[in-house]
Amino acid sequence: MSFKAIKRVLILAFVIIVIYFFANFNFSSFSFFETKFPNLTAPKEVTYTWSYNGDDYKISKTLYGSVYDYYSNKPTSYTYYSDEIPDDWITDYYSMFLNINEKDNSISDLLEDLKAKAVNNNLNKDQTVEFVLSFVQSIEYDSSLADKVLSDEDGVKYPYMVLYDNSGTCSGKSFLAYKLLDELGYGVALFDYEVDEHVAVAIKCDSKNSSYESGYCYAETTAKNPIGIIADFDENNIGGAFSYLDKNNGIQSGDVNIYLKTEGKSYSGVR
Repeated sequence: MSFKAIKRVLILAFVIIVIYFFANFNFSSFSFFETKFPNLTAPKEVTYTWSYNGDDYKISKTLYGSVYDYYSNKPTSYTYYSDEIPDDWITDYYSMFLNINEKDNSISDLLEDLKAKAVNNNLNKDQTVEFVLSFVQSIEYDSSLADKVLSDEDGVKYPYMVLYDNSGTCSGKSFLAYKLLDELGYGVALFDYEVDEHVAVAIKCDSKNSSYESGYCYAETTAKNPIGIIADFDENNIGGAFSYLDKNNGIQSGDVNIYLKTEGKSYSGVR
């Protein structure tokens, strides 16, 4: 075989490999232009105050404007490269916000502070879960941002952005709680209410006490609901003052979809 013939075969083989790669690669979760994690610049001290079981707590953390910009420039909409939308697109969509850069230690550092306060106050395992959730619940609910999200405008936040702004909506606050509880070692999931346009975190619990017999207990992040109590809300009151319902009554409209379930420890403090 001549050199030219060999060259043609090699070029053809290369083209076939490239076509196969582009036909089978999952572009929805990949970017060729992933931004490099930045140096820590523009520091900002953020102080969080909240209460749990009648006691007041405070933590101050130093966060960075450069890291905030890194996350604010990441995608907040799902892109797919196919003639038909993938069946698992919502899973991929939520996964984007839960994908924390390995150089970002904000979640683990915060959790260490929360665990230390829990130990110093003799909180047991279930109380520590409630304590961590109460921290997230205390973060201000951003009604103006919620209006943007409900109007299909860009407004969903990554967990770091929620911490930096000390405010967020149901989605961003649920993502933050998901990461904290997951790193604490508990099984977690996301409850998605499409009709109500609401997202909540859920924590693994005993099946007989779980929400929707799912093995996970609903945990509201926008109000101080006890774990296992599903909030009642309407389209004008998302994130507002919730009335408590029995867990079996559920949300008043729409069915729940459950995404990104993980295994781990179980919460046993459902009342």
